[in-house]
Amino acid sequence: MIDEQNKPESRVSAENQPAEDRQADTAGAFVPDIAKLSDDDHVYGPADDGKGKRLWKIPTLGWFVLGGLMICGLAAGLKVILYEAPAPKENIRIAAGAEKVEKVIAQKEDESKKVRSLLARMDDCVRGYLKADSIDQKLAYVRHPRRVRPLMEKYYKDHQMVAEQFRQFAHYQAVGIDGSSFVYGRVELADGSSHDLLLEQLQDGSYRVDWESDVYYLPMPWDEFIISRPTQPLVMRVGATSDNFFAYEFSEDQYDCFKLTVRDSDDYLFGYAVKGSEASIAMRTFFMKTRKLAGDKAEPVTLMLRFPDQGVSKKSVHIERMMAPRWIFVHQHEAEVGKKKTEEP
Repeated sequence: MIDEQNKPESRVSAENQPAEDRQADTAGAFVPDIAKLSDDDHVYGPADDGKGKRLWKIPTLGWFVLGGLMICGLAAGLKVILYEAPAPKENIRIAAGAEKVEKVIAQKEDESKKVRSLLARMDDCVRGYLKADSIDQKLAYVRHPRRVRPLMEKYYKDHQMVAEQFRQFAHYQAVGIDGSSFVYGRVELADGSSHDLLLEQLQDGSYRVDWESDVYYLPMPWDEFIISRPTQPLVMRVGATSDNFFAYEFSEDQYDCFKLTVRDSDDYLFGYAVKGSEASIAMRTFFMKTRKLAGDKAEPVTLMLRFPDQGVSKKSVHIERMMAPRWIFVHQHEAEVGKKKTEEP
């Protein structure tokens, strides 16, 4: 049940605020889930996944409310016209029209209940996730819990888990990624602060938070990665831009160059993918899709990186593989490929 503080109406003003205001909220920050949303990624209301399967996504609530009010107003007007029509010979036609109106109203009421139910499930998931003060408690609200547990155990050895109190969603957006349903939302906390979360809608209608993008998980701190220069590949979440710095063993005729950065650090590396390799093709394809929208802004990608065995440049790494064109693993097998690769001798 949604309390008064978190009822759907409280989200309408945030959802309908001017687009430039919403963009300003996240300007300069990496969106935690994906690099860019194309028009095909924005899904509001029932959608077809391309295989004939109907997927229920959260609609934009402001438009839903407006549409509902318009339909209800129209229905009420029609009822008045139909029921007050004086001609007795029209009684049968009037009754049929009134029945259709009532069906429309019932259908919209049913859709409204579905939306309220989905919003309540989102609230419950985020509230439980934020107030958890142990790994076991938090795992109940996290995607891929079996795979993520050892990552959480490693992470919280060096980071304190702080319980937080959920207040409401400032705004949210439904996104379809690789056939799966996600919701990207700005969450307001009781202390007045806010941050972004990505939730996946599971088959049973419940939601789970993507913990890895929330904490910006790296298997090794970026500065330590640069200093220790591991030659064993590691899966790192980075921001990437196309670049043309070629030196030492990395020549322009053999490699594609990308500048790699991370959140909360000014240090950077140059990543090199062998021309014609799977990594090179994936990176080139990705940047062809995003460049017209992103310009020179760093795009969030998950890459498998390693330093050369006897490299001369201290700022150069090999890009072994693009794990995902975003900071999340949509499917379990994407992460398992990286895990097997990094564990190889």
